[in-house]
Order: sequence, then C-alpha cells, then structure tokens
Amino acid sequence: MKKRLVLLMVLVVIAAAIAGCAQPAAQPPAQEQPKAKTQVVFALWSAPEGVFNYNLYESRYDADSMGPMFEGLLKRNPDLSYKAGLADVWEVKDGGLVFYFKLRDDVFFHDGVKVTTDDVKFTFEWMMHKDYTGVRASNWQYIKGYDAFKKGETTTVEGIKVINEREIEFHFAQIDAPAFGTLSTWPISPKHVFEGTPIGQLKDHPGIKNPIGAGPFKFVRYVPGQFVEMEAFENYHYGRPKLDVIIVKVANADVAVAELLTKSVDAAWVQPNKKDWNNFKSSGFLSIKEYAQNGYQYMGLQNEHPLFNDKRVRQALTYAIDRPGIVKNLLDGMGVVQFGHMSTVSWAFNDKLTYRPYDPEKAKQLLEEAGWVLRNDGFRYKDNKKFSFKLSYPTGNPVRMNSALVIQQNLKDVGIEVVLDIMEFATLSTKVYQNRDFEAYLMGWGLAADPDATSIWGPGENWNAVNFNHPRNGELLKAGRAVVEQEKRKPIYDEWQELLFEENPYVWLYAGLEAYVFNSALKEFKPNPFGIWWDVELWHWDGQR
Repeated sequence: MKKRLVLLMVLVVIAAAIAGCAQPAAQPPAQEQPKAKTQVVFALWSAPEGVFNYNLYESRYDADSMGPMFEGLLKRNPDLSYKAGLADVWEVKDGGLVFYFKLRDDVFFHDGVKVTTDDVKFTFEWMMHKDYTGVRASNWQYIKGYDAFKKGETTTVEGIKVINEREIEFHFAQIDAPAFGTLSTWPISPKHVFEGTPIGQLKDHPGIKNPIGAGPFKFVRYVPGQFVEMEAFENYHYGRPKLDVIIVKVANADVAVAELLTKSVDAAWVQPNKKDWNNFKSSGFLSIKEYAQNGYQYMGLQNEHPLFNDKRVRQALTYAIDRPGIVKNLLDGMGVVQFGHMSTVSWAFNDKLTYRPYDPEKAKQLLEEAGWVLRNDGFRYKDNKKFSFKLSYPTGNPVRMNSALVIQQNLKDVGIEVVLDIMEFATLSTKVYQNRDFEAYLMGWGLAADPDATSIWGPGENWNAVNFNHPRNGELLKAGRAVVEQEKRKPIYDEWQELLFEENPYVWLYAGLEAYVFNSALKEFKPNPFGIWWDVELWHWDGQR
C-alpha cells in the first residue's frame, strides 16, 4: 500500500513537471519595428558623368544629381533674394568691392569635420590656380591678385582674406556685377579631402565620384548609368531633413512619363506636350509646376570651319530650319522660337529683336551669295566641295532627337546634306568641350540668374566651343560686368544680343516651357526657373502616395 502511494505521488510530480514544461515560455516585451524609410525618386533623362564637384562639373545632369549634397555661404530663394547658408552674417562693403561673410559655428561636412574659412579659401583658389582643369576661372577674374596667382607668381590670392576660422572677406579690384550672387552661393568643397593632391590631378581624385559636402543630404553610392543615392545628413545645421533618402534615377523621357503614372518615380523634369499633360491631369495624384524656361536649345556651329565661317551661311541655316514648326509640332505649341542667348525670364532680355522667320527662299539667296551653288544632284558645292556636315546630338531628350530629323530634311530642301550622329550625352560633351572634334551639334543651356555670359561666350573660354571671337563680344561682356545698376547694364546687354543676332554663331532653335511633374503628396517641392533643390531639407510626404 505504501509502495503504491509513493509510486502514485511520484507519477503526480512527474506529470506536473511535464505539464509545466509544455507551457509556453514567457515572451519578452514586443520590440518596436524599425520605421520605414521615406524616400523620393527623382528622374533624369540622361546619365550624369559622375563629376560630383561644383568646381569641375559641366553637365546639368551632374548638377541635378549632387545638388542636395552641397551648400554655399548663402542660399537663394526663388525670388533671387538671399538667405543664410553656411554663413549667417554677410555684408557688402566699400561700394561693392568687398564681400564679408561669417560662418555659423555649427556647420560640418558629412564626415564630421567642421567647415571653416580655410575650406572657403581653398574652394575658390582651386578654381583660380594655373593648373585648374575646369571652366570657371573667369568667374573670379576680378578678385584682387587673380592674375598673379593664375600665373603662379604668388602662392595665395591677395583678395581672399581669412580673418579667423569663421570670418572671411573677398576684395575685388573692380566692380563685378554678378560676383556677389555667384560667389555667395557657390558650393564649398572640403579642403582636408583634397589637399595634398596637385590641383591638376584633382579631376581624378576619388572625392569627385564619392563626394563629401555640407548640404542636407550625403552621398551613399553612384551606380553609373543607373542612379545616385543619398541619405539625410543627421547633423545638418538647419535640422535633419524630413526625408530619409533621395534617389536620382536615370530614365529617358518616355520611361519617366510611364513611371510617374505608375508611381515608380515621384518627380521628373518633363517636356510639355498635350497627350502627357492630359494623362497627368487625369491621374488624380500628379501635380504639374510649369513656367517659362531659363534656357534654350540650339545648334552649335564651328564658326572657324570652312563651311560655317561666313555669317551669311549661318544666317541661311537659321532661315532654312522650320523652328516655328518644331515648336508647333514637337512641343505642341508649348514653347517659343529662340533667337538669342537671353531667355524671356531674364530682365536683360532684348524684346526689340524678332526672330528670323522660316524662309527657305531667303536661305537659298544667302547661300548663293556666299558662293554655294546648287548642282543637278540637289546639293550645293563651292570650290568643288559638297556642302555636307555631320550633326552630332545626344540621346535622352525626344524633342531634341526629333528636331535633328527636321533639321536634316529642312537643310536638304535648300541643298545641304546633314549626316546624323547620335551618342550618349557624356560622349558628346567630351567631343565638343574637350576634343573640339565636331562640325555641328545639338545641345541646350540652362542659364544663371545673372545675365553675364562670360563663361559661355568669353574669348578663349572652354564653353565657347564654337569659337565665336568677334572683338566687340569680349568688350561688351566685360562692360556688362563693370556696373551694378540694372538700368545701366541693360543697354550693354541689348547691344550684345544685337551683335549675336547679326553674327549668328549658333542656330538658336527653341525654348520649351519647363515643367516638373510630381506626386501631389510630396510637399514643399517648389521648382522654379533657377533651381529645384533650394529647399530640399523641407520636402516631406503628406498622405497616401
């Protein structure tokens, strides 16, 4: 009996133990799931070249890919007024000959190194150095000591005066009207990243493709031909950006339009046309910001080439191309015929000029006067040389690509053979600006807020690839920079535009309306003719995407 009782008690204990083992283990408190990252995907029509430094870049596609990563001493609002950037105190002294800036005490590069006036000085001296490989030296030619430094006669620029690590002054030898706007908003590069490398070799420095800036977003990676990724800079001096990630994605125009409608892309620059506009407006979730473009499309001509060294020929090409037809048929009328360098949004635009109309008979007359005689094969010859040239143009922009076909046919109609030569934008840029290996090409300009065009048209400037060297050109460009008051500058730029109109160094084609299409839930996205990234730290999503 005792044995049975003991055995029963043992079985009860074992059963209880087994039952206890079968109970679920106590769970720790639930962990909060990581918050999903907020991001914006922005579409570019063509791939950037990967030159992610403002001292060296030449392509708009590079600029649009790196804008959020950098910051200047000041920022510019859409109305072109100034606001604090890296500096929060600034002053123009001595009648416009001295610019003073004081940096905030809490500005850092993305690698945690503090931004100082040594970085500011380094940024500008880099562009003034005799071994500088970029195209922007002329922006700073009136800073005191520029010439001596450029020639290698001095080791520092006299007119850049570092007062202490937060205060700096720029002293000018003469009034330079665009200088304050250009200098104050120029993005600052980190000296500690680049110092030790000869200036002439900086174009190949790893810091160009893997940039470190002081803007609201920092570089993550670049996959060539596909996208640039950047993430919020936690220690940005105006507070952490509201978005976590920005991706600048390469997508040609048709793909960008489709991906806007499927929400694969959140924002894109779009060439206006009625069909797409109707689709965007009926989508129920897309918004359109549209305005006159501060820029234009053109056909560049090598002015010193035997085919194009006579202005009558250049004028004839302009008469021969149906530019109004391009605007009507390729832009659905959503643009204007361009007839000079200034855009209609500029205060310096000369509205007394009118464009050369589409007039094939006038074109034929001018070609005959220039000695180009039509033969039985339908083409023109001079000294037994056929008027035939190669027109190089980039992929990406469908209106520009289609305009090449229009140009080819229009010029054939007046006896000129055009051989089309299409390539990637980066390849064309090298062909035009580095190798100068072209006869004619199609490109576009996005212009600055100030009308000064020295970097594009100045004698000997890299961007003056067409070699426009009329003596009055340089004189007028210099005069336009030497006065500040708009009412005094305007007549100078009017005369300069009249000179370009007469000499016709480009065939100016058209300026389409500029438009950005974006998801309506993206707030504070406020593109304007002078930039898109000016308030990127404020962008955020509101509601359902």
